[in-house]
Amino acid sequence: MNPIDTVVRVRNRLPRWPRASLRNQVGSIFLETVIAVGILGTILSVSIHVLATGSRGVSTVEAMNTAQSIARSQMEYVRGLSYCPPPCSYSTIDVPAPYMVTAEAQPYIESDPNLEYVVVTVHREGKTLTRLKEIRVNR
Repeated sequence: MNPIDTVVRVRNRLPRWPRASLRNQVGSIFLETVIAVGILGTILSVSIHVLATGSRGVSTVEAMNTAQSIARSQMEYVRGLSYCPPPCSYSTIDVPAPYMVTAEAQPYIESDPNLEYVVVTVHREGKTLTRLKEIRVNR
């Protein structure tokens, strides 16, 4: 007996309903797979977007913390320098490469040259990150 004949005989003995239901399920299995891949793709896309947003937020907070630290250090440095009557600029400290710092004296009261605002501004890539003001007196 030929093996192919055996397969044909077994197939012919099966009732028609299992064969028909198997044929109908092939399309639904494909559809379920497509839907599952779509859902997985959406979840991965949203996850990547959330991670990218979090990363940008962390770098922004880090830049702001660095700028505030630079501003406080510059203000401490200005306190140790001799008084410069306004309007004038104080010398600055060395800062990391993308940051720039300025320290300027502005008059607090126009008629009193012994009282000034010291304004320390920290920039990064042309954008002002923080500004620190303090009143200074000539003693």
